[in-house]
Amino acid sequence: MKTSLRNLTLAFLPIMASCSVWPEPDHASISSGAYGRKQDELHMANARRFLAAGNSVKARVELAALSENAQSASMHLLVAESFFREGNAHTANDEIALAADLEPNNPAVDMLRGMVSESVGDWGAASQAYLLASSKDRGDLDPVLACARAMHAMGDPIRAATYLETEVGSRPVNIELSMAAGNAYLSIGSYLDGVTHFSSAMEVDPDNFEAREGLVLSLSLSGAHREALSRTGNFSADAWSSTLQLAIGRSALLIGEVQSSASFLSTFLLDFDTDPTVWLDLSRAYYLDKRFNLAMKAVGRSLDLNRHDPAAYTLLGHIRLRNGQNELAFAAYERAILSGGDAILLTELMDRARRQKASREDGEL
Repeated sequence: MKTSLRNLTLAFLPIMASCSVWPEPDHASISSGAYGRKQDELHMANARRFLAAGNSVKARVELAALSENAQSASMHLLVAESFFREGNAHTANDEIALAADLEPNNPAVDMLRGMVSESVGDWGAASQAYLLASSKDRGDLDPVLACARAMHAMGDPIRAATYLETEVGSRPVNIELSMAAGNAYLSIGSYLDGVTHFSSAMEVDPDNFEAREGLVLSLSLSGAHREALSRTGNFSADAWSSTLQLAIGRSALLIGEVQSSASFLSTFLLDFDTDPTVWLDLSRAYYLDKRFNLAMKAVGRSLDLNRHDPAAYTLLGHIRLRNGQNELAFAAYERAILSGGDAILLTELMDRARRQKASREDGEL
């Protein structure tokens, strides 16, 4: 007769127990301290998760459940961040102070203090906090960039540019830092310095479009119009920012690249069509490209926006003269004089046009 597996198992259970094959668990070996630490880690992780999701209240509930042994700088910083996100700068600073007492050399303390200072518009305190954070962790660029931003916001863009220049010189080449320095110099009109830093950024990453745009804009504003236009490569006008579309459109006009000029300026005007000076520049590009009908429309739009611009009336006169509308051209020139244009130059221009007309008529006779 066959014995079932279940019966065999039941028969052997007393023997297995007596031989201590399955020892009783030693509950004393499970440390209550280790369990508490695991719970604290779980609460901290949950708090970070809630903060990342924007729920500062639930984050503080998790932090309140921490044991007394978990009172750390990290905990106080999380509490501070939760209050900061709610706009409670005062309480956030109290928690930051507690974190600083526990870990005075922790750069995260100074970074958060800088962010809280920014939130209340205290840019001086923010820049000092970021400087301190940078001194504690030279490998982190975030406090450097934040410090420069704070300096700029407090109305000292030259100091921001100088500070970034110093940081660039004391670190390995870094594209983000070079870009920041380039933008800082652009903001204060130091375009050649902008060229230097954006060129460095492009040496690191030749395909970085943002670095290319900064370089092209710096070249254009520095007067290197032809090089600026050449650096636009095969990208279409609508690939660039509006600021660069305008700058390159005018650079191209200055060097006689009128088709490129018209392309960039007309693209700019798709989004910003209320600037009469840009319409006037577009009209000039069309006029030089002998597209007189488009030139007429563009100068008309310029005059719609500014009825007292002598330059627009002068160009209108040129276009009408080209179209053989002499009397209308003279009327435009006279309007230009009345609007403050150069009377001597415009009068001479009209006299010459009249002599040329008379000469043609005499020739026909």
